[in-house]
Amino acid sequence: PLSIGAVAVLFGLLLGFMLFHSDPAPKPVLRTQLSLPNALSPLQAAITPDDKKLFYVLVDPDDATRRIGVYHFETGEKEIVPRTDDARLPSISMDGRWVVYRNQTTREWWKIPTSGGEPVLIPGSSSRPGMGAALTPEGDLLVTDSTWSMARILPDGSRVIDVSTDQD
Repeated sequence: PLSIGAVAVLFGLLLGFMLFHSDPAPKPVLRTQLSLPNALSPLQAAITPDDKKLFYVLVDPDDATRRIGVYHFETGEKEIVPRTDDARLPSISMDGRWVVYRNQTTREWWKIPTSGGEPVLIPGSSSRPGMGAALTPEGDLLVTDSTWSMARILPDGSRVIDVSTDQD
């Protein structure tokens, strides 16, 4: 009789938990149409993890130079990020602190804080110009090329490791 009572209590607790426990509300989906008349392509854009900013490549109407633009979802404000001439292939670091982009002329990878500031050259990045990149939380730059191989460039540029073969 004691074991039947214990099972009944456990069953009651489980049933109560299932009836009154609610899953956290799903994150709302944002749907919007943006007017970005100088933007090159949706493939040349990246959204910050907090969904507050869109960084994209645009053609500056003043001098026809490709630069990084930023759209602020909360205010609708658009601006051109200074000193990002000839930018391509923007991506956002996993922690949302950096925009990484490639300078098409020099074939170097640069990063600039998503909060604004000066661009910073990523050392050793011109050795692997790549077709796309991602910045890890540790500061390594992962670069892919047109053959789908991937390299990891250490933050100080001291080593470039072919991730496909794990060789320097």
